[in-house]
Amino acid sequence: MFDAFAFALANIYVSSIFDSALPPPMSYMQDTADWLFGDEKQRERAFFNQYPHPALAPLSIVTGPSMRFILAPTKAIINNDWEPFLNYQLWTMAPFGRLARSMYRTAEVPEMWLEEMTGIPLHRMAQLRKKELKRREEEQELLDES
Repeated sequence: MFDAFAFALANIYVSSIFDSALPPPMSYMQDTADWLFGDEKQRERAFFNQYPHPALAPLSIVTGPSMRFILAPTKAIINNDWEPFLNYQLWTMAPFGRLARSMYRTAEVPEMWLEEMTGIPLHRMAQLRKKELKRREEEQELLDES
């Protein structure tokens, strides 16, 4: 019953925590839908694609966590795309690597410290707010003209 409830919430609240926290059988259904019917970005993210080609993404279901030490550099070599590996995956291979990455990024851009250390997307929320205010102003201008 709890799984059915979580699945229902994920379908109702698409952008909430339930979108990324479904238990495995249901997350496989969502990933399969994204992989088959999604745009290029959704296909890349489906199954947390760790393989060199998106067609191999469903293999992530049966791939063990220890394979990340082999698959991440292999994917970087095959696709000749070292940026994701160096900017994220390499950091996660060390103990407390994600914390070290957050501290390093905070030192680079100090005004992002709250976002880096807590994960609260303050800057993104401010961008969305500005965008909404601009949209409202444009709508008001259209109403004033007519």
